[in-house]
Order: sequence, then structure tokens, then C-alpha cells
Amino acid sequence: MAIENVQNFFQTTILTKWNSVGAGNFYITTLPTPTNGYLVINRASTTKREIVRYTGKGTDGGGNYITIALASDRGLGGTTAQTHEADELVQMTLTAEHWSDLKDQLALMNAAIDLKPDANDNTIWGGNNTFNGNNTFNGTNVHTGPETFTLPVQVATPVGANDAATMAYVLSLVFGGATTGLNAATLTYDSYGRVKTVRDNQLGKVYVLSYNADDSLKSIFNGVSTWKINYSGDRVVSITKNN
Repeated sequence: MAIENVQNFFQTTILTKWNSVGAGNFYITTLPTPTNGYLVINRASTTKREIVRYTGKGTDGGGNYITIALASDRGLGGTTAQTHEADELVQMTLTAEHWSDLKDQLALMNAAIDLKPDANDNTIWGGNNTFNGNNTFNGTNVHTGPETFTLPVQVATPVGANDAATMAYVLSLVFGGATTGLNAATLTYDSYGRVKTVRDNQLGKVYVLSYNADDSLKSIFNGVSTWKINYSGDRVVSITKNN
């Protein structure tokens, strides 16, 4: 349920007798500004007091009226649904119902917040995500929508001929933008602006990248083995090494 509005200092009177204790249109002298909210009838009376929730308002041949759509919106907050006479006082004040609505909305908001997972958790991002600052990704991370990296992504720093670390670097060039870490790398690009080769100037080792027709990375050849990129839909699900 939404948090209902409150109009400061609003008060009016019942225009014609409310004969029903259920739902319906009920006439009051002056309409409140909010189109929905809570009203308190006879606030000072311990026997005639009633809190109601209205969800609409209007004017017809009988005058100004509020709409109470549900019988359950009568007699709220421990009050009693009952008939009311003309000229009884009607006011809009803060009630416990407002605080209950607020509490419910906060609970929904908290449930919707995606709290930061444990460093060992696998994380799935959907939609368009923008990563600012220095971001370190641990575990198995699956990206289901475009990601925008405004600063370099941190990947494992290659050490010597460590294929796994070097492959992480090469993949970061394709999926996350250039990073630092490879020993004085030299990059070449094809006519489409894609990374074509990555050369480790210290080791003299060259990595050759090939692409699918849709420009997604197909494989990486390191001079000895071919690393094949496997997809499921538009997601990378695994990388296999073929000797």
C-alpha cells in the first residue's frame, strides 16, 4: 500500500447523513486536496470516532463526495464503522495508519536493495551497470547486460608465462577496457577497431584473437594452445583450452 498524503489543517463537516457502514460515496461539505488519504470523523468523541480511508473524490448533484472503495477501509485504527449525521466534524490528521504504511514501504525498499554479496559469492548483474572507481571481481561473475567501465578493471597481474593470468588480462581488454599488468604489452587492432593481437614484449609471446560474425570474441591463440570462448545466449559461460 502506498503512503497516503496529508493536507495540513484540513477540516470540514459531513454534508448529508452517512447511512451506510460499508463502501460507497459519502458527502462532505469541502473536499480535501489529496485524491486519497485518511480522514478522522468526530476525533474528540470516544463513541462516534471513526477513521476511514478514501481513494477518490468528486462532485455531483448531491454535492462534494469522497469514495470509500472497500468496506475494510471503514472503522480503521480500532475505531468502529458506523453511520454519521450531518455537520459532524471531519479532519485530516496523522494517524497510526500513516506510520504503518511508511513501515511497510520501508520493508519493501529494504527487500529490493541488492546488498553487497560475500567476496566468495558468485554474482550476476542484469541490465545496464556502471562501475566507477577501482573494482575487483572475485569468483565467477556473469554479466547479462552491457556494463560501462569508467576506470580500469583490476584483473590478476600476469607473472611470467602464467597462462591463466595472461588470459585474464587479454579478456579484460575485450570485455572491460585496457588494464595495466602485462609486461610492456603491444596491441594491434583490426579494421573494425577490435583487438587483434597482444604481444608480451618481455617474453616475446603473441596472443591472437579471433571473433564471431557478431563481433563477440571467438577464441585466443597463444602460439601453442587455442582458448575457446563459450556462450549461452549473450553470456560467456566458460573458456576451454584446446591443446
